[in-house]
Amino acid sequence: MVVWPKRGLLREALAATAASTLLLNNGASIGWSSPSIPSMKMDKVWEETFEDNPFSESMTGAMIILTASLGNIATPYLVSKLGPKMTLLAVDLPLYILGWAGVVAAGPLLSLPLLLLARGLTGISVGLSVSIVPNYVIDISSPQNQGLLGLMPQLMISIGLLGVYVLGAAVDWWWTSMGCLLIQPVILVCLVLMPDSPSSLVARGNQEQARAVLTWLDQDTEERLCHLQGRSGGSGAPGLVATLAKLGRPANHRPLLASVLLLMALQFSGVSPLVFFSVSFFEWANASTSPDVCSIIVASITLATVVAVVLLATSFSRRRMMIVSQAGLSSCLLLLAGYFLADNHNMANSIRAAPLVILVAYFIFFNLGLSSYIWVISAEVLPSEIRNQIIPFAILVSNILWFFVTFFFKSMFDAMGGMFIFLFYGMCSLLFTLTTVVTIPEMDGGSEQQTAEFYQGWRFGRKEATALDLEKSPPALWKTT
Repeated sequence: MVVWPKRGLLREALAATAASTLLLNNGASIGWSSPSIPSMKMDKVWEETFEDNPFSESMTGAMIILTASLGNIATPYLVSKLGPKMTLLAVDLPLYILGWAGVVAAGPLLSLPLLLLARGLTGISVGLSVSIVPNYVIDISSPQNQGLLGLMPQLMISIGLLGVYVLGAAVDWWWTSMGCLLIQPVILVCLVLMPDSPSSLVARGNQEQARAVLTWLDQDTEERLCHLQGRSGGSGAPGLVATLAKLGRPANHRPLLASVLLLMALQFSGVSPLVFFSVSFFEWANASTSPDVCSIIVASITLATVVAVVLLATSFSRRRMMIVSQAGLSSCLLLLAGYFLADNHNMANSIRAAPLVILVAYFIFFNLGLSSYIWVISAEVLPSEIRNQIIPFAILVSNILWFFVTFFFKSMFDAMGGMFIFLFYGMCSLLFTLTTVVTIPEMDGGSEQQTAEFYQGWRFGRKEATALDLEKSPPALWKTT
């Protein structure tokens, strides 16, 4: 007997999928530089352009990260005025279209400034979409469906990444860029059809529209609407100053710190340069398989792992999966350091397949938790009263680190060698695994109030707070003035 999903889950899934299609661009933008820069360097003019301009190769890859910060900063204002749907539809998508069109135009014009400008516009869109879409998915999802539907953004990023790797292996960089431009009308249709965020509608005074959306989502309309109205206080979306004032409460600033630490763990896992410069990495490692084939294998495993996590989302604890993921990443990074140590001493000739095997394992662990759940957990731990205003700034901190890690990776690799750089990432990843253990509570099936109580009574090494803890003074580690 076939058991069909409930209508509410099906509609929530449709809304989450429609919004998340925009993140196909994120995966494609991040992965674009891996096949495209080597392709561009096959053209003598572009090779000379890169050689004549120091750091131009690194900047072409990392430019989108630098300007993503502008998208993070602009998100709270745009969402408070336009709402998530119109921000994605009227600002984010047009910037993506201009960005891909600029990359396409840079080819015939042989213009590095135009290429960097186009990548910069794409970066603003990356910052906007990654600040908006995960929050939107959490907002339109019922509490029992948030863990499952919260994986949709990462699934779309993985599809976009695999797509650009496969396309980049088949055609040159210009046609790869053109292919990315041609999928934008499909994304436009999806964004037009998605419903707006109920909480954003209420915050902007559109209660009737919010009621209609909640009814369509088949949620408990009046109860949810009453909750949203009480949360907004009828005064619209809170300003940034008012939101910052709320951070004085331990139940607000402690989960913010936990969210930032988790986002820092993402960047210090070393994943960004391994994605941006995947083809180059396999060349530097002297892998026995073609670098393009290695990159496609890794991206395929990445997508397959995300799909598996989606199918198994309700079977395992998100917190446990996150810890297993980070511990596995630490092990893989240390193994990579060991491989480059062996290579330095001419002892790696018999293990040239190791970089591919280790990187496959690396991305399996990455997608088991850190990749798949980071946007869910980093938003979910934050109280709803500060989430939409604060999460873009938490992501901003992450993106600043993302830029420096990616931009300086090639220089650090040349200066330090593979052994020391991966040893550094491995030790950082191990450290952040420990911070996840002590700062992230078990949230599967729990309410926002239970999460707030955890942080209100948080103690080093404890996983949950008790009523007795809430009556005691804040622990010294978290003590505020």
